[in-house]
Amino acid sequence: MAVAGPSVLDVLAEMESDIRRVARSKTREIRHRIDEDDILQVVYFSVWHNAEQCRAESRQKQEAWIMTIATNAIRTEISKHALTRKRSTRREVGTVNPTSHASQCLDVESDPDYKAIIRENHDHVASCVDRLKPSRQEVIRLRMYESLPYQEVARQMGCSVLAARKLYSRAMADLKRELAQKSLFGF
Repeated sequence: MAVAGPSVLDVLAEMESDIRRVARSKTREIRHRIDEDDILQVVYFSVWHNAEQCRAESRQKQEAWIMTIATNAIRTEISKHALTRKRSTRREVGTVNPTSHASQCLDVESDPDYKAIIRENHDHVASCVDRLKPSRQEVIRLRMYESLPYQEVARQMGCSVLAARKLYSRAMADLKRELAQKSLFGF
């Protein structure tokens, strides 16, 4: 017969510091980009969810079963991190409460300084686009200003979808260079 769930959970509660230590040592390898509390939460859920499957009769076997779940949870979280390229949890910043912050914010739509900055930025980008080759100007206009999909851009420009994608990529690279050069020299 399976060991009752609460006794396995009691063992887990006593092992919490050991699991945190293992999680901390493994996440150190990836510069602590996974919070050990998140791993512990996954372990608690897995143990609770699978408590009836634990056939361990002794405390040592229960601990080994729990540590296997913890090790698998750590591996899974690290592989998820590698796939998603998450940033470090130590640099996270809390969110701002919009209701308390709203009274301190300016109405940016009516702020003349904001409008001037937007106008200057738009003029800056437009002048850089104007210095590009005509085909690259056209592809940027179709993709950025008219928000057309690549299929429609290709149809309007008389080329394949792949050629439209390449042209857009090259146009954006040229635009970035123009923007950097213009910003560098300040005109």
